[in-house]
Amino acid sequence: MIRVFRIILGIAVFLVLFTPLGAESAAFPDPLPGEFVFYRDHTWKEPAWTGFLRYDESTYAGMLLIPSSGTRVSILFRGEVSGDEFVLTGQKIITKITNDDVPAVNYLMRLIESLHVWKAAASRSGLVSTDSDRSPLLPPRVRTVQTSDMFGGDINLTHAAEIPVFGLQSLVSSNDKPLLVLERHGMIRPGHDTDFFAFEPKAPAKSGKNVALEKNPVRQEFLVDGLRVPLDGQWSAVAENTFFLGDTAMLVIDSIDTAQAGIPADTLYLDLVRFFSRSTRTVWADPGKTRGTGTAERFLVENVFFDSETGLANRDIKLCLPESDGSRVQIISLTVGEAAYKAHQAYFDALLSGISK
Repeated sequence: MIRVFRIILGIAVFLVLFTPLGAESAAFPDPLPGEFVFYRDHTWKEPAWTGFLRYDESTYAGMLLIPSSGTRVSILFRGEVSGDEFVLTGQKIITKITNDDVPAVNYLMRLIESLHVWKAAASRSGLVSTDSDRSPLLPPRVRTVQTSDMFGGDINLTHAAEIPVFGLQSLVSSNDKPLLVLERHGMIRPGHDTDFFAFEPKAPAKSGKNVALEKNPVRQEFLVDGLRVPLDGQWSAVAENTFFLGDTAMLVIDSIDTAQAGIPADTLYLDLVRFFSRSTRTVWADPGKTRGTGTAERFLVENVFFDSETGLANRDIKLCLPESDGSRVQIISLTVGEAAYKAHQAYFDALLSGISK
Protein backbone atom coordinates (compact mmCIF):
# COMPACT_ATOMS: atom_id res chain seq x y z
CA MET A 1 0.00 0.00 0.00
CA ILE A 2 1.18 3.53 -0.73
CA ARG A 3 2.91 4.93 2.33
CA VAL A 4 1.03 8.20 2.75
CA PHE A 5 0.24 8.14 6.44
CA ARG A 6 3.17 10.21 7.65
CA ILE A 7 2.16 13.07 5.38
CA ILE A 8 -1.56 12.95 6.09
CA LEU A 9 -1.29 12.48 9.85
CA GLY A 10 0.43 15.85 10.05
CA ILE A 11 -3.00 17.47 10.06
CA ALA A 12 -4.14 15.47 13.06
CA VAL A 13 -1.28 16.84 15.18
CA PHE A 14 -1.31 20.36 13.71
CA LEU A 15 -2.67 21.92 16.88
CA VAL A 16 0.01 20.21 18.95
CA LEU A 17 3.04 21.04 16.80
CA PHE A 18 2.04 24.36 15.25
CA THR A 19 3.51 27.49 16.77
CA PRO A 20 2.11 30.80 15.50
CA LEU A 21 4.60 32.76 13.45
CA GLY A 22 5.91 36.01 14.79
CA ALA A 23 6.10 38.96 12.44
CA GLU A 24 9.74 39.95 12.04
CA SER A 25 8.53 41.91 9.05
CA ALA A 26 5.59 41.74 6.70
CA ALA A 27 7.63 39.58 4.37
CA PHE A 28 9.72 37.35 6.65
CA PRO A 29 8.22 35.79 9.78
CA ASP A 30 10.46 34.86 12.67
CA PRO A 31 11.92 31.36 12.28
CA LEU A 32 10.69 28.75 14.73
CA PRO A 33 12.77 26.56 17.06
CA GLY A 34 13.68 23.32 15.32
CA GLU A 35 13.38 24.58 11.74
CA PHE A 36 16.17 23.70 9.34
CA VAL A 37 17.31 24.27 5.76
CA PHE A 38 19.70 22.46 3.44
CA TYR A 39 21.20 23.90 0.25
CA ARG A 40 22.91 22.26 -2.67
CA ASP A 41 26.21 24.06 -2.39
CA HIS A 42 27.96 24.63 -5.72
CA THR A 43 30.89 26.54 -4.27
CA TRP A 44 32.92 23.36 -3.72
CA LYS A 45 34.65 21.33 -6.42
CA GLU A 46 32.71 18.18 -5.53
CA PRO A 47 28.94 17.94 -4.92
CA ALA A 48 28.28 19.43 -1.49
CA TRP A 49 25.36 20.28 0.80
CA THR A 50 25.24 22.96 3.49
CA GLY A 51 22.55 23.17 6.17
CA PHE A 52 21.55 25.14 9.24
CA LEU A 53 19.30 24.27 12.17
CA ARG A 54 17.85 26.94 14.44
CA TYR A 55 17.47 26.07 18.12
CA ASP A 56 16.65 29.62 19.25
CA GLU A 57 17.68 33.15 18.30
CA SER A 58 21.16 32.69 19.78
CA THR A 59 21.86 29.02 19.03
CA TYR A 60 22.27 27.33 15.66
CA ALA A 61 23.86 24.25 14.18
CA GLY A 62 25.64 24.23 10.85
CA MET A 63 26.70 21.30 8.70
CA LEU A 64 28.67 20.79 5.51
CA LEU A 65 28.54 17.44 3.73
CA ILE A 66 30.75 16.41 0.79
CA PRO A 67 30.00 12.72 0.19
CA SER A 68 32.81 12.05 -2.29
CA SER A 69 35.51 13.01 0.22
CA GLY A 70 33.74 11.78 3.32
CA THR A 71 33.61 15.33 4.71
CA ARG A 72 30.89 15.83 7.31
CA VAL A 73 31.55 18.88 9.48
CA SER A 74 28.98 19.81 12.14
CA ILE A 75 29.27 22.86 14.39
CA LEU A 76 27.15 24.36 17.18
CA PHE A 77 27.10 28.16 17.13
CA ARG A 78 26.28 30.64 19.87
CA GLY A 79 25.85 34.30 19.12
CA GLU A 80 24.08 37.57 19.79
CA VAL A 81 21.94 39.56 17.41
CA SER A 82 23.18 43.12 17.16
CA GLY A 83 21.23 45.14 14.63
CA ASP A 84 21.46 43.28 11.33
CA GLU A 85 24.39 41.16 12.47
CA PHE A 86 24.74 37.84 14.25
CA VAL A 87 27.90 38.21 16.32
CA LEU A 88 29.47 34.86 17.16
CA THR A 89 30.31 34.40 20.84
CA GLY A 90 31.26 30.74 20.67
CA GLN A 91 31.28 27.62 18.57
CA LYS A 92 31.79 23.92 19.20
CA ILE A 93 32.81 21.44 16.53
CA ILE A 94 30.88 18.24 17.27
CA THR A 95 32.35 15.99 14.57
CA LYS A 96 35.83 14.64 14.23
CA ILE A 97 37.81 16.77 11.79
CA THR A 98 41.23 16.85 10.19
CA ASN A 99 43.34 19.72 8.89
CA ASP A 100 41.62 19.21 5.55
CA ASP A 101 38.32 20.24 7.18
CA VAL A 102 39.51 23.64 8.41
CA PRO A 103 38.26 25.46 5.27
CA ALA A 104 34.81 23.94 5.87
CA VAL A 105 34.79 25.16 9.47
CA ASN A 106 35.77 28.69 8.45
CA TYR A 107 33.20 28.64 5.64
CA LEU A 108 30.32 27.76 7.98
CA MET A 109 31.39 30.43 10.49
CA ARG A 110 31.40 33.15 7.85
CA LEU A 111 28.25 31.94 6.14
CA ILE A 112 26.00 31.96 9.22
CA GLU A 113 26.98 35.58 9.86
CA SER A 114 26.33 36.55 6.25
CA LEU A 115 22.95 34.82 6.11
CA HIS A 116 21.66 37.01 8.94
CA VAL A 117 22.87 40.18 7.23
CA TRP A 118 21.36 39.20 3.87
CA LYS A 119 17.99 38.41 5.40
CA ALA A 120 17.90 41.74 7.22
CA ALA A 121 18.71 43.54 3.95
CA ALA A 122 15.99 41.63 2.12
CA SER A 123 13.40 42.48 4.78
CA ARG A 124 13.99 46.19 4.12
CA SER A 125 14.22 45.93 0.37
CA GLY A 126 11.48 47.19 -1.91
CA LEU A 127 12.76 45.12 -4.84
CA VAL A 128 10.02 42.50 -4.92
CA SER A 129 9.49 40.01 -7.72
CA THR A 130 6.24 39.57 -9.63
CA ASP A 131 6.83 35.94 -10.59
CA SER A 132 4.02 34.59 -12.74
CA ASP A 133 4.20 31.17 -11.08
CA ARG A 134 3.69 32.55 -7.57
CA SER A 135 0.35 32.73 -5.79
CA PRO A 136 -0.78 36.29 -5.04
CA LEU A 137 -1.80 34.99 -1.61
CA LEU A 138 1.90 34.73 -0.69
CA PRO A 139 4.17 37.72 -0.06
CA PRO A 140 6.26 38.39 -3.19
CA ARG A 141 9.78 37.03 -3.39
CA VAL A 142 12.47 39.60 -2.67
CA ARG A 143 15.57 39.90 -4.83
CA THR A 144 18.68 41.73 -3.65
CA VAL A 145 22.27 42.21 -4.79
CA GLN A 146 25.10 41.95 -2.29
CA THR A 147 28.88 41.92 -2.46
CA SER A 148 30.64 38.98 -0.83
CA ASP A 149 34.36 38.21 -0.82
CA MET A 150 33.50 34.66 0.16
CA PHE A 151 31.65 34.20 -3.14
CA GLY A 152 33.99 36.24 -5.31
CA GLY A 153 32.15 39.55 -5.68
CA ASP A 154 28.58 40.52 -6.48
CA ILE A 155 25.88 37.94 -5.82
CA ASN A 156 22.13 37.84 -6.48
CA LEU A 157 19.89 36.56 -3.71
CA THR A 158 16.24 35.51 -3.73
CA HIS A 159 14.34 35.38 -0.44
CA ALA A 160 10.82 34.00 0.11
CA ALA A 161 8.62 34.18 3.19
CA GLU A 162 7.75 30.49 3.20
CA ILE A 163 11.40 29.42 3.48
CA PRO A 164 12.34 28.97 7.15
CA VAL A 165 15.40 30.04 9.16
CA PHE A 166 16.93 32.67 6.83
CA GLY A 167 14.27 32.92 4.13
CA LEU A 168 16.91 32.28 1.46
CA GLN A 169 15.71 30.44 -1.61
CA SER A 170 18.74 30.80 -3.85
CA LEU A 171 22.06 32.58 -4.26
CA VAL A 172 23.67 32.95 -7.68
CA SER A 173 26.73 34.74 -9.00
CA SER A 174 26.60 37.90 -11.09
CA ASN A 175 26.87 35.72 -14.22
CA ASP A 176 23.92 33.53 -13.08
CA LYS A 177 26.00 30.59 -11.84
CA PRO A 178 24.14 28.78 -9.01
CA LEU A 179 26.01 28.91 -5.71
CA LEU A 180 23.40 27.95 -3.08
CA VAL A 181 20.08 26.42 -4.09
CA LEU A 182 17.48 25.31 -1.56
CA GLU A 183 17.05 21.55 -1.55
CA ARG A 184 15.19 20.79 1.67
CA HIS A 185 13.55 22.54 4.58
CA GLY A 186 11.58 21.29 7.53
CA MET A 187 11.42 20.89 11.27
CA ILE A 188 13.02 18.34 13.55
CA ARG A 189 10.97 16.38 16.06
CA PRO A 190 11.34 17.78 19.59
CA GLY A 191 14.54 16.39 21.08
CA HIS A 192 15.60 14.71 17.83
CA ASP A 193 18.24 16.96 16.29
CA THR A 194 19.59 13.82 14.64
CA ASP A 195 16.82 14.52 12.13
CA PHE A 196 19.14 17.31 10.99
CA PHE A 197 22.58 15.83 11.59
CA ALA A 198 21.73 12.55 9.83
CA PHE A 199 21.00 14.38 6.56
CA GLU A 200 21.76 12.49 3.36
CA PRO A 201 21.22 13.78 -0.20
CA LYS A 202 18.14 12.50 -1.95
CA ALA A 203 18.63 9.48 -4.18
CA PRO A 204 16.86 9.43 -7.56
CA ALA A 205 13.19 8.61 -7.02
CA LYS A 206 11.81 5.35 -8.29
CA SER A 207 9.02 5.73 -10.81
CA GLY A 208 6.48 3.78 -8.79
CA LYS A 209 3.64 1.85 -10.33
CA ASN A 210 0.93 3.19 -12.56
CA VAL A 211 -2.65 1.97 -12.26
CA ALA A 212 -5.47 1.38 -14.69
CA LEU A 213 -8.59 3.31 -13.72
CA GLU A 214 -12.08 2.39 -14.87
CA LYS A 215 -13.33 4.48 -17.78
CA ASN A 216 -16.94 4.84 -16.58
CA PRO A 217 -17.02 4.05 -12.86
CA VAL A 218 -20.25 4.24 -10.90
CA ARG A 219 -20.54 7.66 -9.33
CA GLN A 220 -21.34 8.13 -5.67
CA GLU A 221 -21.37 11.13 -3.37
CA PHE A 222 -20.40 11.33 0.28
CA LEU A 223 -21.37 14.05 2.74
CA VAL A 224 -18.50 14.70 5.16
CA ASP A 225 -18.49 17.62 7.61
CA GLY A 226 -20.85 19.59 5.40
CA LEU A 227 -18.84 18.90 2.24
CA ARG A 228 -20.09 17.08 -0.81
CA VAL A 229 -17.35 14.70 -1.91
CA PRO A 230 -17.93 13.15 -5.37
CA LEU A 231 -16.08 9.85 -5.56
CA ASP A 232 -16.80 6.68 -7.52
CA GLY A 233 -16.99 2.96 -6.98
CA GLN A 234 -13.21 2.59 -7.15
CA TRP A 235 -12.90 4.30 -3.76
CA SER A 236 -13.65 2.64 -0.44
CA ALA A 237 -14.48 4.39 2.83
CA VAL A 238 -12.31 3.14 5.69
CA ALA A 239 -13.56 5.78 8.14
CA GLU A 240 -16.11 8.57 8.11
CA ASN A 241 -13.55 11.00 6.73
CA THR A 242 -11.01 8.69 5.06
CA PHE A 243 -11.12 7.00 1.66
CA PHE A 244 -8.73 4.76 -0.27
CA LEU A 245 -8.33 4.20 -3.98
CA GLY A 246 -6.89 0.71 -3.61
CA ASP A 247 -3.22 1.08 -2.70
CA THR A 248 -2.81 4.07 -5.04
CA ALA A 249 -4.30 7.09 -3.28
CA MET A 250 -5.76 8.30 -0.03
CA LEU A 251 -8.27 11.10 0.64
CA VAL A 252 -8.77 12.55 4.14
CA ILE A 253 -11.10 15.35 5.27
CA ASP A 254 -10.09 17.21 8.43
CA SER A 255 -10.20 20.74 9.83
CA ILE A 256 -8.13 23.24 11.79
CA ASP A 257 -9.49 25.64 14.40
CA THR A 258 -7.56 28.80 13.52
CA ALA A 259 -8.04 30.49 16.90
CA GLN A 260 -6.84 27.43 18.79
CA ALA A 261 -3.85 27.13 16.45
CA GLY A 262 -3.09 30.83 16.79
CA ILE A 263 -3.18 31.51 13.05
CA PRO A 264 -3.89 35.17 12.15
CA ALA A 265 -6.26 35.64 9.24
CA ASP A 266 -3.78 37.80 7.31
CA THR A 267 -1.08 35.09 7.32
CA LEU A 268 -3.34 32.04 6.97
CA TYR A 269 -2.14 31.02 3.53
CA LEU A 270 1.55 31.59 4.33
CA ASP A 271 1.30 29.64 7.59
CA LEU A 272 -0.37 26.67 5.89
CA VAL A 273 2.13 26.62 3.03
CA ARG A 274 5.00 26.60 5.54
CA PHE A 275 3.41 23.84 7.60
CA PHE A 276 2.27 21.55 4.79
CA SER A 277 5.64 21.80 3.00
CA ARG A 278 7.81 20.76 5.93
CA SER A 279 10.20 17.88 5.53
CA THR A 280 11.12 15.32 8.16
CA ARG A 281 14.15 13.07 8.42
CA THR A 282 12.73 10.38 6.12
CA VAL A 283 10.07 12.17 4.07
CA TRP A 284 10.82 15.49 2.43
CA ALA A 285 9.30 17.88 -0.03
CA ASP A 286 11.02 19.08 -3.16
CA PRO A 287 10.87 22.89 -2.65
CA GLY A 288 11.13 23.44 -6.40
CA LYS A 289 7.78 21.69 -6.83
CA THR A 290 5.81 23.45 -4.10
CA ARG A 291 2.82 25.16 -5.70
CA GLY A 292 0.01 27.33 -4.43
CA THR A 293 -3.07 28.32 -6.38
CA GLY A 294 -6.57 29.58 -5.78
CA THR A 295 -8.29 32.37 -3.88
CA ALA A 296 -8.62 33.31 -0.24
CA GLU A 297 -11.88 31.34 -0.14
CA ARG A 298 -10.52 28.17 -1.79
CA PHE A 299 -6.85 27.44 -2.29
CA LEU A 300 -4.48 24.54 -2.90
CA VAL A 301 -1.08 23.75 -1.39
CA GLU A 302 0.69 21.16 -3.52
CA ASN A 303 3.94 19.30 -2.87
CA VAL A 304 5.89 16.30 -4.10
CA PHE A 305 7.29 14.31 -1.17
CA PHE A 306 10.14 11.84 -1.47
CA ASP A 307 10.05 8.84 0.87
CA SER A 308 13.63 7.82 1.61
CA GLU A 309 12.60 4.41 2.96
CA THR A 310 10.74 3.32 -0.17
CA GLY A 311 12.53 5.55 -2.71
CA LEU A 312 9.13 6.61 -4.07
CA ALA A 313 7.67 10.05 -4.67
CA ASN A 314 4.11 10.96 -3.63
CA ARG A 315 2.03 13.90 -4.77
CA ASP A 316 0.40 15.61 -1.76
CA ILE A 317 -2.35 18.16 -2.42
CA LYS A 318 -4.16 20.07 0.30
CA LEU A 319 -7.44 21.73 -0.67
CA CYS A 320 -8.09 24.42 1.97
CA LEU A 321 -11.57 25.88 2.52
CA PRO A 322 -11.65 28.62 5.18
CA GLU A 323 -14.95 29.41 6.87
CA SER A 324 -16.31 32.84 6.02
CA ASP A 325 -15.73 34.07 9.57
CA GLY A 326 -12.15 32.77 9.56
CA SER A 327 -12.71 30.51 12.59
CA ARG A 328 -11.90 27.24 10.88
CA VAL A 329 -10.28 25.82 7.77
CA GLN A 330 -11.47 22.56 6.26
CA ILE A 331 -8.57 20.58 4.78
CA ILE A 332 -9.06 17.94 2.11
CA SER A 333 -5.83 15.97 1.68
CA LEU A 334 -5.21 13.92 -1.43
CA THR A 335 -2.02 11.86 -1.49
CA VAL A 336 -1.25 9.72 -4.52
CA GLY A 337 1.80 8.02 -5.95
CA GLU A 338 3.56 10.41 -8.33
CA ALA A 339 3.56 7.98 -11.25
CA ALA A 340 -0.19 7.40 -10.91
CA TYR A 341 -0.86 11.12 -10.52
CA LYS A 342 1.02 12.02 -13.68
CA ALA A 343 -0.79 9.31 -15.64
CA HIS A 344 -4.24 10.37 -14.37
CA GLN A 345 -3.82 14.01 -13.42
CA ALA A 346 -7.13 15.07 -14.98
CA TYR A 347 -8.99 12.46 -12.91
CA PHE A 348 -7.48 13.55 -9.58
CA ASP A 349 -7.73 17.26 -10.33
CA ALA A 350 -11.42 16.85 -11.25
CA LEU A 351 -12.03 15.00 -8.00
CA LEU A 352 -10.73 17.93 -5.94
CA SER A 353 -12.46 20.57 -8.02
CA GLY A 354 -15.77 18.70 -7.57
CA ILE A 355 -15.68 18.96 -3.76
CA SER A 356 -18.08 21.64 -2.59
CA LYS A 357 -20.06 22.84 0.39
